[in-house]
Amino acid sequence: MKRLLVLVVGCFLSGAVLAAPIETFDYCERFRFVTDMNRDGAFTISDVWLLLKKGWLLPSNFWMAVLHLFDSVAAFLEIECSTGQGVGGALFSLLMWASIVGQLVEWVISFKSR
Repeated sequence: MKRLLVLVVGCFLSGAVLAAPIETFDYCERFRFVTDMNRDGAFTISDVWLLLKKGWLLPSNFWMAVLHLFDSVAAFLEIECSTGQGVGGALFSLLMWASIVGQLVEWVISFKSR
């Protein structure tokens, strides 16, 4: 199972798997996970930081992409491609990741008590 997970994650990070619906859905590249994140032609320590940042901002990016689906809402809220990438997006993502981890911990504790 671990080998399969490593294979799948490796394919996505290498950019070998490009899903057509994601390309049309995400023209801001909010969900672009590749090893060369800064497009300098090499995998460097900067790319590691950008991958971590992109992973951390996933909840914020997800909700910005959902709001971007509705053109009138996106226009009213002035949502751009950079929306959700700053401090507000990081704080929102912190709340979302904390709630996800809290739910997982609660689930594991309840599973162990059975």
